[in-house]
Amino acid sequence: FKGASTDKTYASLYDHNVHDSRLHLIRDCPVLFQERIAGPNMRVYVIGDRVIGRHTESPALDHRLSTEQICSTVEVPPSIAERALRLSTLMETPMLAIDFKVQAETGTWFFLEANIMMQYRREDIQLDGLITGAVIAWLTRE
Repeated sequence: FKGASTDKTYASLYDHNVHDSRLHLIRDCPVLFQERIAGPNMRVYVIGDRVIGRHTESPALDHRLSTEQICSTVEVPPSIAERALRLSTLMETPMLAIDFKVQAETGTWFFLEANIMMQYRREDIQLDGLITGAVIAWLTRE
């Protein structure tokens, strides 16, 4: 689970022994609960009509808190890329970051969330400026 807000929040593993007695405290607080999915994190960046996939392996529950993450570009399956572009169009957001988990056993992609505030500096460094290059190309298109 993690908080849903404009502030950065991090995922925590739900422990019935600790958290059940505190559930009443979130009555008026937005919280995202999701099934734990074992497998890599995928982020799909939509920049104009371009789709870039980033694969992240990490031993941590929330890969953003790990110093042991491995990032690389990945080919986004055509059905996922098509839906990502459609979501970007429907949201009227030409720059969008969409997060997925890919179940290790089956290869099934699970949608987590779409972020209109694409924070990508660290990932862009890991991907040798690929995202910034796509943003520049989109902004300077004829």
